[in-house]
Amino acid sequence: MAANNDDVSGQLALEFSQTSLNYKIQEAVQEYLVKPQVTSSNVFKSLQHYLTDLGWKNAIGNQVYTRLNRYTDSSFGVSESSTYKEKLTYIRKAQENWEKKIAKSFNTMCKQQSLELVKKIQHELDLCYNSNVDRYQNILIQRSKSDEWQIRADLDSLGKFDNSSVSMLDLNDSCGYHMHEFGNLQFIYSVKDFYEIVTSVRNPAIEDNLSFFNSHWGVMNLHFKVKELEDFKKQFKDLSTNVYHSSIKDRKYQNKTARLEEERLKLGKKVVEKNHAPLSREFSKRGCPRSLRGQLWKQMLGVSLEEVDLYYYEQLVKHVCSYDMLVDKLIRKDIRLTSANDSHYFPFEDLFYQAMLAFTRDTAVLKHFNNSSATPSKAYHKGKSESPENLIIYPPNVAPICYLFEDCESIYFVLRELYTRFFFRLHTLSSHPQGILNLCVTFESLLQSHYPRLFYHLREIKAQPLKIAFKWMMFAFSGYLSPEDVLLLWDKIIAYYSLEVLSVLAVAIFAFRKDNLMQAQTLENVERIMADISQIQIIPLLQSYLFMGNL
Repeated sequence: MAANNDDVSGQLALEFSQTSLNYKIQEAVQEYLVKPQVTSSNVFKSLQHYLTDLGWKNAIGNQVYTRLNRYTDSSFGVSESSTYKEKLTYIRKAQENWEKKIAKSFNTMCKQQSLELVKKIQHELDLCYNSNVDRYQNILIQRSKSDEWQIRADLDSLGKFDNSSVSMLDLNDSCGYHMHEFGNLQFIYSVKDFYEIVTSVRNPAIEDNLSFFNSHWGVMNLHFKVKELEDFKKQFKDLSTNVYHSSIKDRKYQNKTARLEEERLKLGKKVVEKNHAPLSREFSKRGCPRSLRGQLWKQMLGVSLEEVDLYYYEQLVKHVCSYDMLVDKLIRKDIRLTSANDSHYFPFEDLFYQAMLAFTRDTAVLKHFNNSSATPSKAYHKGKSESPENLIIYPPNVAPICYLFEDCESIYFVLRELYTRFFFRLHTLSSHPQGILNLCVTFESLLQSHYPRLFYHLREIKAQPLKIAFKWMMFAFSGYLSPEDVLLLWDKIIAYYSLEVLSVLAVAIFAFRKDNLMQAQTLENVERIMADISQIQIIPLLQSYLFMGNL
């Protein structure tokens, strides 16, 4: 453990040395040391007071705190799996096979439908086959100057809340993408494909006839040690019904709601003014007031937009304008089929699209692969070396963030932090306590332990509960709950620094609808019962499941 802590300390020091805050502090120290009143006898103490008065001490604390969370697990202290790549061989091999399947699917789609991986005005195509990783890597061809100018003009107009006539369709046309082309595109994999991979992972060292598997009714073949209900009661104690929770209509407080909300908002403003990440996390465990949620999320995730960050984002947009990628089409089709057809999200289509395009060009995202069992799908700029600064990677889907910010820069950097801290674990195979494998095992364990009749009934009619709940957890309930409830749920993920609430909520939803589910006789009946969960209020449901036991 000591060696592990030394590794974490060294990594934190290296990361901090590369931040703009480090350079600002160095400048402040240099300015202070040349002052005539500074003497060698009191330099360290007086310098400490000087930095504290300027607010640097708090800023340093926030930087260290938000980065430290990447290398620690909230429940188990420093986690070995958070500082090393996947150590279990059978899971590592399963992830490698999954990546090969994705690459094969991508290349097959391109070949069967004669689609170009990259596109130029002359429709040129360059491919480079890397036999070492058994995948194609698309080498990007630079756009023509006229295309680049037009796209830049359109991107500059995106996300501005005015009467601009620029639309996403205009941007597609300027890129050379037309809506009829999207019909030829197929997504690389589906939820069903990933579900089958997840449920097929098993430890070859464990025999099938062990008592654990004989008594286990689910489809997961992994014998992970997961938390029990009592563990979650302790972990999420701030969800107790004895504590008022922001933005929730609770009959217990119905005559005091307005006053309690006002008090909560006043306290929240004080927390935001303090700009102290640990304090923001503790406050947010009982809910974020709507008007302060964006600021609190930024503080908890360590996002502070400075001039260097705005410049960085500007460079990403420049790469979007300069290089054309097939994945841009896939992103566009995904948004057209989801966000653009969703009454909750279609007003933010332009903002979300621009943030997603920038994500594919951001090499900083690659850092999370140091702590992941996955290997990034990637492409290199034509004429450039295969080095990190010339690399392109592929994005997540986090639309609800657009409710919190009006500017693309804030949306983008919060999206990036959410993905690299949490959501990448939902579509990669690993033994990490926050990974999708552990979440699935936790879901089945909780449901079988506390609702065995329901679990057994669903199993008998061949409607495995995980088959229904998997898509909820894979997308962190985005697109299934109302936007407000998705944001309330993500409040908990960020504040508790844990994805485990996804498993707990999935079990609570099954418990909530258990009477109807017990009447179902087919998988189709179960799917209809669970098809729409958008009206469920998640905080009262979690409170009932965890602390009231009346589900």
